[in-house]
Amino acid sequence: MPSYTNITNEIINNYEKFFSELNARIKPGNFLDVGCAGGNLLSVGERYGWRTYSVEVSKFFYEHAKRNLKSSSVFNGELHEAKFNDNYFDYIYMSQVLEHVTDPTLLLNEINRILKTDGELFIDVPNIAEPFNYIN
Repeated sequence: MPSYTNITNEIINNYEKFFSELNARIKPGNFLDVGCAGGNLLSVGERYGWRTYSVEVSKFFYEHAKRNLKSSSVFNGELHEAKFNDNYFDYIYMSQVLEHVTDPTLLLNEINRILKTDGELFIDVPNIAEPFNYIN
């Protein structure tokens, strides 16, 4: 199980590779992490020149992210409650969030509203092939 509050060298290296590849495709702009947990991804994104924003429903992870992130805007609550401007984000990242959402249509419609027309969306959901999923 990945750590959401402690960042390891392996996690840092993976995030640095992610932003290095992203910056090769897209000029750094507004980056949103939906479900940021401890904010580890955004702490790397800040160093790569992105203006970082996050939305986190967990009060525990929200508080950790606020302490962890230097210049990111961190919002505690649902994405639609953050009331971001239309067509604001160049990149939206959502890893292992969609499977927890009670109204995915509401979430995806909100992402569609706030993502720039030429922006990119990354969605990651767990699957049975992932090593931390076990069947008893």
